[in-house]
Amino acid sequence: MGEAMKKWFLNLSDREQQLVKYGAIVVLLALMVAFVFLPVNRSLEAKHHRLASLQNQGQQMQQILASAATTHVRGSVPSGVTFSAWLDQQMVALAIQNLVTRAEPVDENTMTLWLQNAPFDVVVDWLAMVEQQFGVAATQLDVVSKDKANGLSDLRMTLVK
Repeated sequence: MGEAMKKWFLNLSDREQQLVKYGAIVVLLALMVAFVFLPVNRSLEAKHHRLASLQNQGQQMQQILASAATTHVRGSVPSGVTFSAWLDQQMVALAIQNLVTRAEPVDENTMTLWLQNAPFDVVVDWLAMVEQQFGVAATQLDVVSKDKANGLSDLRMTLVK
C-alpha cells in the first residue's frame, strides 16, 4: 500500500505534487484545530467559568459567615414541648416530615435526623432560621447529593438545643 502511494505520488507532475503537499498540510492543520485546539480551548473556558463560579460562591459564604457572627439568638425551644416533638412540628410545618426516614434522640437536648431525597435549600434555610430564632445548632451534617438538577439530597444531621 505504501509503495503504491509513493509510486502514484512520484507519477504526478511537479505542480500536482506541490498541490498534494499543500493540501496535506491544510488537512493536517484542520485536523489539529478540530481535535486539539478546539477541545482544549473549550475545556479551558469551562474551567475558567467554574473557577469564577466557585470564587463567587466563596465570597457569598464569607458574607454569610460574617453576618452570622453578628447575629444573636432571639429565643429558645418552647419549654412545654420535648425537643423531639418540637422538631417533629418543625418538619410538619416544612412539609418534609415524610422525608424523615429515622429520628434518634441522643439525649434530651440532642437529636439525630436522617432525611431522604430532601430539598437541600429548604433544609439549609430552615437550619439557619432555627439557629437564629431558637438557638438550635446543627453540630454535624452529612450530605449526599441524589438529584443535583432538583437539589435533592440525603442528609444526616445532629441538632443540639
